[in-house]
Amino acid sequence: MDTNVRLSASETNALQRLELLLSHAKLAFTKKDYTRACSVYTEIIARAPETSEFYLHRACTFALMNNLEAAGEDIKIFIQRNPEWPKTKPQQSGYLKKQNPRKKGSKNRYFYLKNKFL
Repeated sequence: MDTNVRLSASETNALQRLELLLSHAKLAFTKKDYTRACSVYTEIIARAPETSEFYLHRACTFALMNNLEAAGEDIKIFIQRNPEWPKTKPQQSGYLKKQNPRKKGSKNRYFYLKNKFL
């Protein structure tokens, strides 16, 4: 039995394009060019809407841009698709505390948004 997954040329190209876009989004995020990062994450989501991880990345980007409404929408999508993700369960995690997402050094914008919007 062949366990190797074989992709067609078009599937390989699409995957390579997504990987390239993801590297651009991460680079823009690292450089604090959040507008560009958000734009690239939006393009990635348009190409792969089934991958919930990209919604989480875009939500973090929106939060850093102080667009909490858009961040909340992406967080809702992420949590709906990942209800068993350990950090979304208050009884299993100490992360779900309301925090000010604008506070310098706040690393838990996601958890603030989860509490705020859900």
